[in-house]
Amino acid sequence: GSAMGYWELLLRLGDREFVTNHATTSAFLDRMVAYPGGIIQDTLVRVWIDNQLSDGEIQIGDDMARLENVHANLLAIAGEGDTMVTPGAAKRVMDHVSSSDKAFRVVPGGHMGILAGSQAPEASWIEIADWLGERSG
Repeated sequence: GSAMGYWELLLRLGDREFVTNHATTSAFLDRMVAYPGGIIQDTLVRVWIDNQLSDGEIQIGDDMARLENVHANLLAIAGEGDTMVTPGAAKRVMDHVSSSDKAFRVVPGGHMGILAGSQAPEASWIEIADWLGERSG
């Protein structure tokens, strides 16, 4: 995946927006703390293979966390170009949480682009700020 990402960068060097998104995302990933292998394994098995969240729950250690127990205000944002968690899949969280104040938005970007991409300040950051502003005293 990493090699293909650089290959696509080479192919699209003339696309300023693509290069900006690539640089922003790369800088974000370069500064991330590495996850221990056990966390990656649990994530792969529980989220991707067993698809536990589709039933509104996920095992964390010896406990089962249930989304129905979430009552807090919730803003869920999905990227319109996200191929890892499509907007349709992300929206399913709304079916499982018990929050009375909940909102779902689709914004430009991919999985990480919704927060770190070149369009994030005008799209998702404003959505988040407005949503929080309406709930702040």
